Amino acid sequence: MRTIFVVLFIILYVSANELTYMVAVHQQMGYCQHISAGDLCWTNRIIMAIPCVWYCGWLIGVALFAFSLFGLLHATIGWVLTIPTLNIDDEYKIIRHTDMECGLLIPTNIICLVFTVLSFFFAPFRSAIQVLGFTNIIIVIVSVLVIGFIVRGIVLRKVS
Repeated sequence: MRTIFVVLFIILYVSANELTYMVAVHQQMGYCQHISAGDLCWTNRIIMAIPCVWYCGWLIGVALFAFSLFGLLHATIGWVLTIPTLNIDDEYKIIRHTDMECGLLIPTNIICLVFTVLSFFFAPFRSAIQVLGFTNIIIVIVSVLVIGFIVRGIVLRKVS
């Protein structure tokens, strides 16, 4: 049961943070027309900070929260999720896609909140470290950062 919650945490962490990152980017570009989108993004980030600390402990949990807050998660692995929308040239399609992303914010916040509450009952504190091991988590995080930057650099050179 603990392993399932750790895997769900990783999937939810990546997908929720990528969603909030893309909504924030589209809002900054002027495509997001929903006034509450920024508040919903911040709510999601605050909700996701709690399971980061719960599953990984204080040190790694705060580091994971900082990775998502400063866009390092998007820069390393999250950008892969945006590949299908890279070739959209029509402004109407971008706005429609942004509206869909904004529409996903409330269900994502509810799912994150329910997952966070359930985690307190079904997963012990620092369960990701218990499942994967402290050293392995550090190795995975550093590997993802390095490999993600290298792959992104290669893809950007090939595309440009």
